Amino acid sequence: MPDAVLGLLGLARRAGRLSPGFDAALKAAEDGHALLVLAACDTSERTMRAIESGCARTDTELVSTGYTMEQLGNSIGRNDTAIVAVCDKSLAKRVKELCHA
Repeated sequence: MPDAVLGLLGLARRAGRLSPGFDAALKAAEDGHALLVLAACDTSERTMRAIESGCARTDTELVSTGYTMEQLGNSIGRNDTAIVAVCDKSLAKRVKELCHA
């Protein structure tokens, strides 16, 4: 059975409500579009520090997931992806619920 969070990320991508990649996610957070930023468990320390700083500046919630960059990337039809920003209120809420369950 496919993982529900990864399925929701794929749905968000198809709906155009996902900003994949560090630069896109950071820009979405700075522009106030990102409601939730997710990080892969194998994201480098340098990238994590940078995205943590960016999310703190914009008061955007950051969740470190148990998914690898490969898993996140595959769920949205891309190569390895360390950071994604969810830009839809209901999808972000559901992803948060599933991540904290």
